[in-house]
Amino acid sequence: MSRRAERIIARARRLVGIRFRPQGRDAATGLDCIGLAAAALRVEAPPAGYALRGGALTTLEDGLRAAGLRPVGEARAGDLLALAAGAGQLHLAIFTGEGIVHADAGLRRIVERPGPAPWPVLGVWRMRSGKGGARPLHQPSAGHEQVQTSPGRSQPCRGHGVPAHPRSGEE
Repeated sequence: MSRRAERIIARARRLVGIRFRPQGRDAATGLDCIGLAAAALRVEAPPAGYALRGGALTTLEDGLRAAGLRPVGEARAGDLLALAAGAGQLHLAIFTGEGIVHADAGLRRIVERPGPAPWPVLGVWRMRSGKGGARPLHQPSAGHEQVQTSPGRSQPCRGHGVPAHPRSGEE
């Protein structure tokens, strides 16, 4: 595992237990999945004020590219996963190599979950060399969160539109 990946995972794990807050961007008051991803990847000024439903995957992808990430074919520790957490709902999580760290709206906190992501992976994103910070993580109108529907089973809450044919990242 690269040093960069180790640092991303360490930053994400330090946030485990932080309060979940929709559109949260400050660990002191709470984070959502975008806030978690921005903190772990050190992306400055992530968007807020986006609609919680109806965003498009292409909008999210454009924002990820603008933030200095690139799509890749296979996940490695430290990568960002774009997930289809439910019908019309997108979600972001940091892949640890052993599981994911994500903002869980149902549990009302940042959690680390072992094993594979419980939702379909729409794309895998990795920071470009020498990139990060000072760019948006994704554009307004493409936010997404999570909810716990039953013990041990998370599902997205009020996320964004997911195309009928999910796309995976490309090298």
